Amino acid sequence: MDVRVQTGVRQGFADTAEGQIRFLTAGQGEPLVLLPHGGRSSRMYRDLAVILAQHYRVIALDPPGTGESFLPDGPRTIPVLAETLHEAAIAVAGPRYTLYGMNGGNKLGAAMSAAHPEAIVGFIFAGLTHSIVLSNQARATTLGGHPSVRTLLRADHGESPVQWLEQARAATVFTRDQPAGQAIEEAIDRLQAIRYRRDFYRAVTAYDLEGALRSLRVPLAILEFATAKEDAQIGRQASKLAAELAASAELVLELAPDAAVSLEDRPGDLAAAIVTLWDALSAR
Repeated sequence: MDVRVQTGVRQGFADTAEGQIRFLTAGQGEPLVLLPHGGRSSRMYRDLAVILAQHYRVIALDPPGTGESFLPDGPRTIPVLAETLHEAAIAVAGPRYTLYGMNGGNKLGAAMSAAHPEAIVGFIFAGLTHSIVLSNQARATTLGGHPSVRTLLRADHGESPVQWLEQARAATVFTRDQPAGQAIEEAIDRLQAIRYRRDFYRAVTAYDLEGALRSLRVPLAILEFATAKEDAQIGRQASKLAAELAASAELVLELAPDAAVSLEDRPGDLAAAIVTLWDALSAR
């Protein structure tokens, strides 16, 4: 495991059977592993990690095909990707850790938690409303029918260079008020993940998330990122999900229109929510 230090946050690579996984880490104490949403990397958690490092030892991972982690040589299912990430997590965090996964990362986190209850102290299942719907059938509409996901799943990158170019151009489209640093890092992530995103979202839409969540034997907390648009189209899910799965706690963070879906612009608010949910998990 190679580690370098960068302005208070260490970065390095953990060896796994499939290839190297890049991670960022900061702080001391009980380990908290962060999984980004689909197509992003640990870069999206750099500011969050600095804040959470006051409480925990934070480890943010680049899933395969994103950031600086290895690119799989073909499609992988969510459980297979989860095994690779768990292998990296225990190499850096040790044998037991708490897990946070957002949007695409919440599927990976659910698979890790379902397969390794001996290692997962608690799981914070987070995401936009369309991503946390419990029913596989309903989520096929809310997630599989999401315009960006539908377009991605239709693309055939192996035969049409134009579709690669369209994704590359889209990687540098941002809201007017997005800070330059965040925009640059998001663009880098989007570009690095172009070869991976279609296979990943095919795996996400095929994954039995409902079965995994219903089988969990680890403490669970729910964090919903709510928008006015999805409130109207879908309706909030956190309370229903928490009741259905006997979760330890649930919270909702409301996002303004065109806000960063990962809350990179509000790391303090996200950190406070994670600390609150961690405490609820720890009380179980």
